[in-house]
Amino acid sequence: MERFKRDLVCRPLSVLTIILILAYTTFASRGFANNRFGRQVSTSLTQPRRLSLSHEVLGAFIEDFSFQIKDFKMNHQSEINNLNIVIRYRYVAGIPDTKYPDFRLIAKDVENLLTHYPNDSDYWEIVNKNLTTMVLKNYPELISVTCEIQVSPSPLVPYSRSSFVTLNRSNLKLSKHAKNGRG
Repeated sequence: MERFKRDLVCRPLSVLTIILILAYTTFASRGFANNRFGRQVSTSLTQPRRLSLSHEVLGAFIEDFSFQIKDFKMNHQSEINNLNIVIRYRYVAGIPDTKYPDFRLIAKDVENLLTHYPNDSDYWEIVNKNLTTMVLKNYPELISVTCEIQVSPSPLVPYSRSSFVTLNRSNLKLSKHAKNGRG
């Protein structure tokens, strides 16, 4: 330790050099160094990042969206059923910003179909297939739709149950219950 102190006192130029090197590498690792005028400038070690909002890579995105309709009441199979419905869909690749559908319109279409569902004896799986088909058919901005219908226990059927259906536009086949327009 004594030798280290003696070297510090006897060799101030070498100590100053070490301090300057350490300071330079510290600032350079952060992307800045002092130029010969004492101002901080960007070093070549890290170039400043440019933030861009361009849409050059839109085709590379896979975009999904989902929403839930909670505690929807549906008169079906001879009783009032409590449903929780989850709708998840994928947009077509490269969808323009102006073409995203308002999910509230999709939710209203779902509620309208279920409120006026034509066949009271259909199993929940059939209801779900028709619901999924309707959503995909009415919204060309979507490439696929997944619907989950959760049915709460009831006096006639004391079991919780769920139906999951996914339909892709490439294999879209219109069911007899899918409507031809919104609403």
